[in-house]
Amino acid sequence: KSSGYRELDRAALEAARRWRFNPEVRNGRKVEGYARVPVNFNLNQL
Repeated sequence: KSSGYRELDRAALEAARRWRFNPEVRNGRKVEGYARVPVNFNLNQL
């Protein structure tokens, strides 16, 4: 879902591409899954 601001969307996608995920393992096999991770921005006025 877009924030409505191209630069914030770009920054969120750039950060998410650097994340690494270790899947759950059941009976020695990796289990497929998904996660929804909200990205919050805090913009400080200079």
